[in-house]
Formats: sequence, C-alpha cells, structure tokens
Amino acid sequence: MTRFLSSAAMALLACITIGALCAPLTAKAQTNTEKLPFLTTLFTDNMVLQRDQVDPIWGWTKPGAAVTVTIQGKTLRTLAGQDGKWMVKVGPFGLGDPFEIHISGPQNIVLHNVVTGDVWMCTGQSNMEFGIVGLLDKDKVIADANNPGIRLWTAPYHASSKVCQVANGHWSACTPTTILEQGSAGGFSAPGYLFGKELNEKLHIPIGLIECCIGATNARTWTSAESLSTMADFHDEIEQRKLPSFAGYDSDLEVESWYQANDPGSANGYSYGSPTLDTSSWTTMKAPGNTLQTAYPKFHGVIWFRKTVDLNAAQAASDAVIQLGKIAVYDRTWVNGVSVGGEFGPGKPREYGIPAGVLKSGPNVIAVRNLVTFAVGGLSGPAEMMNLVFKNAGAVSLTGDWLYSVTNSTYDKGPQFPQELNRNVPAYLYNGMVAPLVGFGIKGVIWHQNAGIPDQYRILLPTLIKTWRDGWGEGSFPFYIVQHESWKARSPEPLDACPDAQMREVQRLTSHKIANSGLVVTYDIGDVENAHPKDKVDLAHRLALVALAKTYGQDIEYSGPDFTYADFSPPGKMTLHFSHIGKGLAAAAVTKVAGADPIAAGKLVGFQIADADHKWVWADADIIGDTVVVGSPSVPDPKAVRYAWAMNPAANLFNIDGLPAPGFRTDGPPSITGNQK
Repeated sequence: MTRFLSSAAMALLACITIGALCAPLTAKAQTNTEKLPFLTTLFTDNMVLQRDQVDPIWGWTKPGAAVTVTIQGKTLRTLAGQDGKWMVKVGPFGLGDPFEIHISGPQNIVLHNVVTGDVWMCTGQSNMEFGIVGLLDKDKVIADANNPGIRLWTAPYHASSKVCQVANGHWSACTPTTILEQGSAGGFSAPGYLFGKELNEKLHIPIGLIECCIGATNARTWTSAESLSTMADFHDEIEQRKLPSFAGYDSDLEVESWYQANDPGSANGYSYGSPTLDTSSWTTMKAPGNTLQTAYPKFHGVIWFRKTVDLNAAQAASDAVIQLGKIAVYDRTWVNGVSVGGEFGPGKPREYGIPAGVLKSGPNVIAVRNLVTFAVGGLSGPAEMMNLVFKNAGAVSLTGDWLYSVTNSTYDKGPQFPQELNRNVPAYLYNGMVAPLVGFGIKGVIWHQNAGIPDQYRILLPTLIKTWRDGWGEGSFPFYIVQHESWKARSPEPLDACPDAQMREVQRLTSHKIANSGLVVTYDIGDVENAHPKDKVDLAHRLALVALAKTYGQDIEYSGPDFTYADFSPPGKMTLHFSHIGKGLAAAAVTKVAGADPIAAGKLVGFQIADADHKWVWADADIIGDTVVVGSPSVPDPKAVRYAWAMNPAANLFNIDGLPAPGFRTDGPPSITGNQK
C-alpha cells in the first residue's frame, strides 16, 4: 500500500485539467495566462539543472509583470511578454552541492534541493515505458533504489491536436517509494532507471531522468506537424489540420461528445456514476480481474464497474485516497456520484484523492468507467493496490465482488474512437508530451521505439531527431537508439521478407548517418512469448556503454562488430569486414532469449547466402582473423549475405567484449534519407 496522499496522487489529480494548458492557434488564447502556471512544472523541488550550459527557466504571469530569479548568488530580472510568458537564462554551472532557486514576482517560489548534473530523456514506446515492477529482480532493484543522486520526472500521457505549453509533473529524488510513484506503467522506466543508475555510479554525477514514452506508439506521433508536413506520407493530413475549422477544434469537447453519444452510462449526467442507479441487471465479477473473465473476452469499448462499500463515521469524516490498481486503458472514477479522477495507461496504478464531504457513513458507491481501446480492460489489480485509504482510520480493501455492465462495444464494429483517444495520430504526442518539455536543459535522449513501416521510417526517424534537436536549440545532442528485443518463434527457414529486420536495419543505418547518435543491439535478449521481456539489465548496460564512450569520452568498446563491406572472395564465398571488432570476433553462446533454445559457443550461426536469384539458404560461416567468411555448397556463385535477418534470429556473432553484431544485409540500402542533422 502506498503512503497516504502520495505525490503521485496529487500529480494525477492535476492531470485532470491538463487540456486547459494547450494553446490553440488563436491570438486570444495565446494571451490567456490565467490557467498557465507562474512556473512551469519542469521546475520543482529536487530538480536537476543541466550542468555546463546555459539553461532557461520560464513560466507565465500577467503581461509586463516583473520577475526575479536568484540562483547561485546571481540575480536575474525580466518582464513577462505580451503573451504572458517570462524566461531567464541561467548558468552555465558546474557540479556542486544542492542549492535553492528563489523566484519572485506576482508569486514567490523557492525550489529546494536542486542539483546540477546531466538530464537524459527516456523516450519511445512500451519497452522504454516498462516499469520497475515488471522486472524479474524487481524486489532487489526497488530495495536498492535509495539514491538521492538520481532524480525522476514523468510526462503524463496526453495526446493533443494543439501544441501544449505545460505538462504536469514533479521531480523526485529516487527512493524505493518514489521509483514506484513515478512512471506510467508500474513504476519508473526500468531501462531508463538502470541506465541512469550506471551513469551515476560510474561518473559520480547527479543524473536526471525524464520519462516521456507511451506503449504501442509510432514515431509519427512523436514528431511535430511542421516536420511531418515535409513528408509526402503525412503532408495532406497535416495541411488539413491548418484549416480554420480545425484551428477552432476543441479536443476535450470531442472526447466528451463521443462519450455522450456512444456511452449510455455517460448520458443524463453520468447516470452510471449515480449512487441511486438500478443495477439489478448487472453481472458480478471478481476483482482483481479483467475482461477476459467476463462474457466479453474480445472487447474494445466502454465497460462500467460498480461497488458499494460500507463505512463508519470515522472513515467517512477522514481525508481519503482511492486506489484501484491497474486499469487498461482509460478510466474515469466516481465516488457517490462525484468524479474524483481519471487517467490513461495500461500499467499505471490508479490513485485519486477524494474531496472532503464526498464520503458518508453507511453505504458508499464507487463507479469506474473503463474505455478499452487496446489491451485487456478491467480492474486488474494487484490486490494490494486496491483500497480506500483513510488518513486517520486505516484502510478498506476494494477487492472481491464488483458489478459490471457493457455500454458500448466497438470490437470489429461500431463508431470509431475520437482522435484525442488515439495515441498514434500524427504529431499528437509531440504536441501533448514533447512540446511542453522543449527547451528544458538536457544532456541527451535514449529512444526505444520500433513500430512502423520500414521505408517510411527511413525518412521519419531522422526527421524526428532533427525536429527535437532544432526545438531544443542545444545542437546535436546525443540520440541513442535501442533495437527491439527478440520475440516470436524462430523461423526454421530463411525469411524472404522480414519487416522487423528491416526496421532494425533502418535504425542501424540511422545511427551511421546521423551525427552524435548510437545503436543498442538486443536480439540476443528477449522472450519468445512476450514482446516486453522482463530482463532489462543488459539493455540498460549497453545503453550506458554507448553513452560512456560517445558522450563521456571513455575509452571502451560500446558496439558489437558492425558490417562495413564484403569481398566476393575466395571463389564461391564472401568475406565480410567489420568495424568495432574490439578484442576480436567470437561465436558466442546465446542463452538469454526466454523460450528459445540456447545457442552454443564456438560455431557461427545466423548467416544466409543467396545467388543472383535471391534464393536464400542457411550458410556456413567461419571467423578468419578479423573477418567472417561465408559460403554454401548450394550457392556456388554468391551475390549477397544476410545476418540475423529475423525478429528472433538464431545468431551469435559477437566481439570478445561481449557485444552482439547488428543484423545486416550486404544487398541492402547503403544509407538513410530524410531531414538530417
């Protein structure tokens, strides 16, 4: 059970009104600062200020108002502009002891326990979002997470048609408690935290980690509309959004209108949240539980849950928090007919404060509206996270019997969900989650995202990187790319086409072409049955190696053998040459793909060879010095070789430093295209 009125609960409550902090493209809205904070929520107690560079600090107030910032003995003064925004630029500062930042003007704020260090953004989709509680060794990791040198900040989910200015969040010094409160899918990003932990331990500097990632998302939604408009695949859609009718579009109104039109439970004053609703026709289910246990195992749409809880007078009079465990994907929760909160995220435990006067002695009705747009809906627990917690009167478990009723099923039929509930609309997550962070001082970005169309991604990924670098204006900051871990069954025969391998190829070629980028290879770790493997230690360590070598200048090997060119020799074979040979090439043992047969050391596997007809067969491969010689008796005149060309390849070319060779093909494109920087 989490502590009473945790910072996570307060952050969740703040997120309810986040739509008000997005700026539509109208002059009137640009000057309306009443709902914008005096200090943007990137600046809170426990923050990390990026060292060794000039960093902006900003917020909003009345146009023309004076604002003063005092930091490290220096005082800076500015006036808010016509749009109400004020900004000062501080530093650069080196490492030092924790300090305070004093900000005064129409409001007075003191930020405590601020440190200078390096800030890394942890971005992408579900394998970066993967929370600490999903790790195999979660108990040890959580217990060891008492590290004030690591600070955590989480961008709440928000897909938006408008470019937003503020994302509600707060910095936390890392502890076993805060690492669970932060994050969006069962604690803070496990790859991000383990990466930051290794940097902190080896460099002895404070590390700030910003989690900004959402599962099952495409790079297009993380890229700005302006950048996407330069791509033929997105130009027409982006141009359509520039019409006057779209500029006046109200995203919150669209979502609410959809519920009113398609969910009977939301009509008539949210009647299914009313404590007086007749539920005699509803069905009972056990919680924790999910829609797989109901009469709707394949379900997308709206399902309501209700439970009545009897409270005594002391409980009813106490301040309280409701904990509902994990709910996929959206919820809105009522207590005695009063809305107390709502959130997005399949792995994020729900925790909402209950306003004073809502609870009463006797029966109290809890109603949860659950919109399922992907994944499995329901109150999935765990049981210890399902409680009513009272400040002065203990707790009441919310496990056991709940009633449920389906009010809208859109599985394979019915109305489409509104755009604002679709996390993959082009530019929507950039608008809602990235744009509010742009300009905050960072060291670099780690990126784990693989969904997409390979030929499109060849342009899109470089475009995204340039978009972010241009927005931040810090130059070509590090951008390190993680390939997808192995999953699915291994193919017994060479694959003629493999989009997964092509996506990895695009990522590899992007890391070659784009300045100050890097690649992490992960096909030797994974899970046949699970696209989200629970062991993130090797992944995070390899990310740290790239950063330690390329960002921090350490003389270490950070990549496996990377194919450079091929010789069509000796006769009937091909000789492959590599960079990043390190201490030498090796046919390594591969034992960390759960559910797959281990690969023994000593014999190279994973190579395919073809003649001019491109009929691929498995090849024999031998390490000869710093090269690999590939051939097959059935291909006397080889023209091309492929390696690790599958989602879950049986492949084992490493260097002796312990790093796997990226998959490649000798007949593939030599480079990537797109807007590069």
